[in-house]
Amino acid sequence: MTPLPLTIMHLTGFSFGLGLATIVDVMLLRHLLRNQILTESQYNTIHQLSVYVVIGLGVLWVSGAGFLLIYVFNSPEKICNPKVWAKVTVVVILSINGFFIHRYLLPRFKLCIGQRLMDSQSYKQLSIFCASGVLSIVSWYVPFILGVADQLNYRVGYFKLLFVYFSILAIAIVSALSVLGYLYGNRHGPQGFNNSLNPTPEIKN
Repeated sequence: MTPLPLTIMHLTGFSFGLGLATIVDVMLLRHLLRNQILTESQYNTIHQLSVYVVIGLGVLWVSGAGFLLIYVFNSPEKICNPKVWAKVTVVVILSINGFFIHRYLLPRFKLCIGQRLMDSQSYKQLSIFCASGVLSIVSWYVPFILGVADQLNYRVGYFKLLFVYFSILAIAIVSALSVLGYLYGNRHGPQGFNNSLNPTPEIKN
């Protein structure tokens, strides 16, 4: 039996991360797709919420590791559940993407304060923003769905679950990039897709 405090910790971390990540991703994608001017206060809000998301993700990792240890010593049969390892894999991808967002995207996003994203960034850079945001949203919700879908336990293989995940991810990213391409093309015309016309600002150390 799983200790109640560990369960509460896991659900709290997941709810905290999922909720705030959704808010952050929606804010980022809204600014991107609506081409709004980014204010300093809006950036600070996004950055602060992103820090809280990282905390939630850290709590999720610690509590998840606790579950795995309990499975190993008390319920070894649960280690063989493909759904468990599919969730772990998706959370690993989510964590890598989170590191990428904080290390690479947020510093570049900060450079856009006082500007419209469509005008200050190249299409390539905007595509990276968009794809990373979509990846974040999908990778938070898929583990949530897997966690509540008990009917999948021991019935669906690891690779089938990942195939579904990557299929959903691919469809979501292609759809988002299609909308982005349409909006960007309407604003800048076909020649706007030439990155040289919209150079990405360099980050100064």
